[in-house]
Amino acid sequence: MRPYDTIDQAFIVKDRQFGTTKAGQPFAKVMLADATGGIMGMLWDVTDAAKAALVQSKYVVVKGTVGTYNNAPQLTVQFVEAAPQDKINVADFLPTTDKDVQALFKRLKVIMAVVENKHLIELVRAVFTDKELCDKFKRAPAAVQMHHAYIGGLLEHTLSMAEAALKLCEHYATLKRELLLVGVLVHDIGKVDEFSYETSIEYSDVGRLVGHIAIGISMLEKKAAAIGGFPQELLDVLKHYILSHHGQAEFGAIRQPMTAEALALHYIDNLDAKLAAFWKATAEHPVPGESWTAYQKMFEGYLYRRDIFAENSSQPASGEAAAEKPPGPTLF
Repeated sequence: MRPYDTIDQAFIVKDRQFGTTKAGQPFAKVMLADATGGIMGMLWDVTDAAKAALVQSKYVVVKGTVGTYNNAPQLTVQFVEAAPQDKINVADFLPTTDKDVQALFKRLKVIMAVVENKHLIELVRAVFTDKELCDKFKRAPAAVQMHHAYIGGLLEHTLSMAEAALKLCEHYATLKRELLLVGVLVHDIGKVDEFSYETSIEYSDVGRLVGHIAIGISMLEKKAAAIGGFPQELLDVLKHYILSHHGQAEFGAIRQPMTAEALALHYIDNLDAKLAAFWKATAEHPVPGESWTAYQKMFEGYLYRRDIFAENSSQPASGEAAAEKPPGPTLF
């Protein structure tokens, strides 16, 4: 969407807030979305019919004009009504990973095959042979908004962390690779039930009431209980990964990381989430000549979006073959 575009299409209502201007006029601030992304909409003339549509309907048809606010597109809504249900295709409103989910899942299983401890092997097998769990794991998002907030996002995030864990263990050889990898596998497992993602991506009832950390602990305990002789200390260590992977209490951690693997898991998780959010933010809503994004709550600031190497690289003239690249300079 670009400034001055006129819009007449269906959206899913992600959030809505009603207020009153200083002049006493009612307004509505609405987050609208489809599979391609989201945009903030402002409705300055809130009729009873418009308010009812926004409150009672999950899908609405919106007419309006695109403008900008804080360097990001914003939709000024002139008209809104409930969308006819027979014309709604749910897939149009669910953002989905552009990667091959089956290939991602296969690669995750290959990585987990390096686990050699018999108890951990049984736990990994218990996860991957649970069809219902795996089906949800392949579809679940990793968040509603912050990072990997799309169908398949949890699997993509978990695999990315597993790949990073392998590389980290090559450098920090003292890290217990098996523990770290299994920690990666289970740290967010509760998110398969924390979110509802059949018709839209939002928190489920149990997600709001309990949260993915407590859900994950319960799931892990049940899996371990079904394995004869699973060591309690090993279970406690794995539970600690789930409890501590957010790092600090202010970010939702129940415990701060107390083992090397828990510390590594936290930073891998944080790095993967932050980079994914960074790339998403810098790719969205580009304005010609604008070097910065709008204010990003996750980063508490603005992000520099320009690729200086790409912009300064020389390109061969049209129709000309690129000259053979000369060897790089000798640095030492």
